[in-house]
Amino acid sequence: GGSQFAAASFSGNVGIGTTTPASLLDVAGTVQLRGFSTSTTGLYVDGSGNVGIGTTGPETKLEVNGSGKFGAVAWPTSVIGNSAGRVMLSGTGGNSMLILHDDTAVAANTGSGGLYFTGRSNDTGPAYGAFAEIFGLKENANQGDQSGYLSFKTASPSYNPDEKMRITSTGNIGIGTTTPAYKLDIWGDL
Repeated sequence: GGSQFAAASFSGNVGIGTTTPASLLDVAGTVQLRGFSTSTTGLYVDGSGNVGIGTTGPETKLEVNGSGKFGAVAWPTSVIGNSAGRVMLSGTGGNSMLILHDDTAVAANTGSGGLYFTGRSNDTGPAYGAFAEIFGLKENANQGDQSGYLSFKTASPSYNPDEKMRITSTGNIGIGTTTPAYKLDIWGDL
């Protein structure tokens, strides 16, 4: 194939794969940064703007192959280990938060999205499924009213998640009902 080269402009910009760099470092094409002591990929940016950390094949705008930590508190290895696929938010004074935000127009049963608990459900065919879900949603369509509820769902064998429990804005808990009238409202056999 053709050769790639670096070019420097009079403005001090450096270009790799381009002769007209528009910033201090302007790279045209795929970028791969490797660790200094190994050939393992650290950071990878493909031509479509997808960023991979620990992977050279990111399928989304950000893909991390491994665990992630946000904050300065030490990773609690003795409690949860340090296997891939774990994320830690750390802080002090109760400031660690995971914020799920949805900008959908005000309506009942809309909101922040949810937490999906997924895993391998089949060794052939469609291999993954969501086993359970937790959603935080708006309780009504009233402007300025922040009343919300938590919905807890579990899936059937054919993956048809339905709500099994709800905690309303008034603190009522419904099991088997989405409209609990009491602090604990159970529909069905005990």
